[in-house]
Formats: sequence, structure tokens, C-alpha cells
Amino acid sequence: MAKSQLKNKNEGTTTTTPVVLTMPLKTHPNFKRIAREQAARAIAKYQSKAKVGTVPLVNYQNDSEWYGEIYIGTPPQVFNVAFDTGSSTFWVFGPGANLDSYPHHVYEPNKSCTYKNDGRAWNITYGDNGMVGGVLARDVTLVGAVRVPGQIFGIANEANTLYVMDIIDGLVGLGFKSNTAVKGIKPLFDNMIDRHLLKKNLFSVAYVKDACGGELNGGEIRFGGINHAYFTGDILYLKAIQPSSYWVVMANDIQVGNNAPLNMSGKAIIDTGGSIITLPSDVASAVYSQIPGSYFDSDYGGWLLPINTDPCLVIYFVFSGRKFGIPVADIIWDPVNGTNYAGGGIQVQPGTYWILGGIFIKNVYTVFDRTKVKPRVGLATRRQFDCDIN
Repeated sequence: MAKSQLKNKNEGTTTTTPVVLTMPLKTHPNFKRIAREQAARAIAKYQSKAKVGTVPLVNYQNDSEWYGEIYIGTPPQVFNVAFDTGSSTFWVFGPGANLDSYPHHVYEPNKSCTYKNDGRAWNITYGDNGMVGGVLARDVTLVGAVRVPGQIFGIANEANTLYVMDIIDGLVGLGFKSNTAVKGIKPLFDNMIDRHLLKKNLFSVAYVKDACGGELNGGEIRFGGINHAYFTGDILYLKAIQPSSYWVVMANDIQVGNNAPLNMSGKAIIDTGGSIITLPSDVASAVYSQIPGSYFDSDYGGWLLPINTDPCLVIYFVFSGRKFGIPVADIIWDPVNGTNYAGGGIQVQPGTYWILGGIFIKNVYTVFDRTKVKPRVGLATRRQFDCDIN
């Protein structure tokens, strides 16, 4: 602001008064383009800072399932999803799904200004006979603090009762892209990696047991980082067997209590989306043969063990010479009415793979790591036998 000086007649002093200058402004003809470029640079700068995205988990129905919240769209729509390393497709319920009055969050494309139609059809039938299908879409997805723009996901407009009756609104597949429902889809974790959104190209999983307060704190899944409060000792890293659609490592043996090791090995899928452990028939039989009173019941369709089995008996899974223990209390899974028996949390599956689901993961902190050229899986002993979660 310019100023002019005036002399005070009575005092002979000089005073200063402001003078207003008017300067016409012109609109830059390329203002909109420049503004868009500046905004794009600001967003790119913000997104280039690698992050850690932590999603707290809920333990559902006494260790049957763990799920957490994610957000899709602008403004964000919330969904409760399971995070599944045993599959690779990301989907949530859409407005066309017949949900039979079961309460679910439903993705509504017309309520998101960042929604983009893809239009390709997709469908999946999972190993547990769950079936979903619909059309593909793109939208911004928020996982913890990690914002993933343009993520392809499935809008499920049809689903069978297995998923309609479930607590979850969808599923985030965290397996490899060779297993997506439509060829060429980039899974959520791959998109995070390719866009350099994570501090480290890994995610880690801690499942907290219901018996250890899991009804209030079910643990977490952490993208881009590791939470040392959830485990003790060092992390054992194992090479993930490739090529594969799943996170597969080599299991070297199993030991029941103080008995001699079974001298059995196999390829083990670490499956965050499964509840129990399934093993080839000969391996499962060898395990239960060392749990007194156990037997295979064809009417039940699986192995049963006495409910009063010593809860301190531990089943050890051995990887690279290191043991990871599963207390028998955790495999007393499904009490049979009117008997002293329960269905076992270790059951038979017809293939050759060992599938290590929630019963294993709630005892073993797991890291799914793609920071190096070849993927690897990290295992560490969970803080849980005394429920010491910090």
C-alpha cells in the first residue's frame, strides 16, 4: 500500500495517511489447465510418500472368522471384508444382490463421483462352495491410511447363501494375480506395490483369539509394516514356492507333544481366509493317532477328539528346523451334542497340500513379503499363550 505525507498545521509535524491504488487483474487463459496440473503434482507428491495402512480386525464367532473395515468411493462407503491370502479377487456386494434381508453394506456406484464402469463379468466358486458373481468396476479404495486410486474390484450382484448369511460384505483376495477371476485384473496388494504406496512391499497378520480378548480386539492386518508387539523372538523367513497362485512354503515335519516327529513333510498354503487346518489324509491320521481317544467318524464326516483332551498338549509344525506350536485346546473345534467329543480343527482335504488357516495363524504371526525379487513368508511365535498382547 502506498502512503502520502501531510503536515499538521498546529503542531508542525508530519503525518502519514494511506493512499489506495487500484490495479486491474486479468484471468490467465490457461488457469484451469495449470490448476489441474498443480493439483495432480500435489496428489502425486502426497501419494509418493510410502505409508503403513493398519486395519483393526474383529474376531467373529469364537475364532471362526476375522474381518476389518475398508472404504470405497468418494465420499467413502464402508465395508466389512475378510482378507484372504487363499484367493486373489477383491469384491463387495452390489445393489443387485439378493441379500434376503440380511444386513450388509452395499456398494452404490451412483453415490461415488470417482466410480468408473468396467463392465466385464466375473464369477467365483470358492473351495468351501461359496459362490459370487457380477460385474467389474474401478474406484478409489482406502485401506487404513493407504489410498489406492483406480482399483478394480467386483460388484457382486449375485451370491449364494453361504456369503449372504455371512457377516462380511465382501472379500479382499491377497494371493497372486495368476488366480484372479478375470485374467489381467491387478489385485489390491499388487496395485499398492506398483503405485509405490507402501513403506515396505509386505503385509503382516496378527489374529487374536477370542479367549485372549479377541471379542474386543481381534488383532490387525498391516500393509507396509510389521508390528513387533504381536510376536516374540525373530521372524523366520521362508521362500515362497513359485510359480503358484498362493503363498506356499515347505513344511518339514509335525510333532505331537513329546512324541517323536512324524517324519512327514509337505507344501503348506498359509491361508488367512480359512478357519481350520486341513491336511492330506495320511498326515491327519498320523496326528490324531497320537491324541488319545481320537477317531474318524464317517457320520460326522471327519475326525473327532475327546473334549477333555489335555489342553496343554501341543502340536508342532516344523519349518526349517524351527517349531511353531498349536495347543490342542485350539483344535477342540465343534462340540458334538450329547457326547464328550468335538470335531477337530484339523481335518482331511483330498489334495496333497497342507492348508494352514486361522487355527495356525492365531498362534503364528505371519508376514507376506514381496520386498525382494522373490516372495517370501515370515513366521514368528505369537504373544498369546499368556494373552500378553501389548
